[in-house]
Amino acid sequence: MTLPRYIEILLPSPQRKRYLRLWASKNSLEKAQGYCDHMIKKRMHDGHTRTKGAFLQAEVFTTALVVTYVGAFIDPTDWERTLLDLAEPTDKQRALHQSLKNMRNQLFAHSDLRHFDITPGRIGQRRFESVGVTYFELKKHQIELLRDYIIGLIVEIHRELNVIADAHLPTGTDSVN
Repeated sequence: MTLPRYIEILLPSPQRKRYLRLWASKNSLEKAQGYCDHMIKKRMHDGHTRTKGAFLQAEVFTTALVVTYVGAFIDPTDWERTLLDLAEPTDKQRALHQSLKNMRNQLFAHSDLRHFDITPGRIGQRRFESVGVTYFELKKHQIELLRDYIIGLIVEIHRELNVIADAHLPTGTDSVN
């Protein structure tokens, strides 16, 4: 049987919603993987000497990586468990996942006051502040560990997308992988 060039697969509401969530998470994870690749290639990780501009770029990419990666797991509340069940992380990957989630919630998405130590002062007529701020930076092995988990999770999401779509192919067509 010859397949037509295009087959529209109409999904029932619950499967459509799951399909959309999986696709959106995969899209975010693919971006996060790209940030990991770039950070490794450009040595934007802790332990590497950088200029002020390179340090700023590392901060920008770290922020983008954390927000994009964790965003794939947000909403609805049980979605994180669903994705973690698709590709079970190792203990180290799970610890890194939790750390990234905490940093996203405390430093990147919100200004959690526990991460700021500000002491006002004065010298003569000039006012100043002594500032201590938590800075979050990933080590190379952490970026590689995260990248490996992301790659495995993307594979499993892609597999799940195929299962959903193939289960709802119109009558008379065969699945194509």
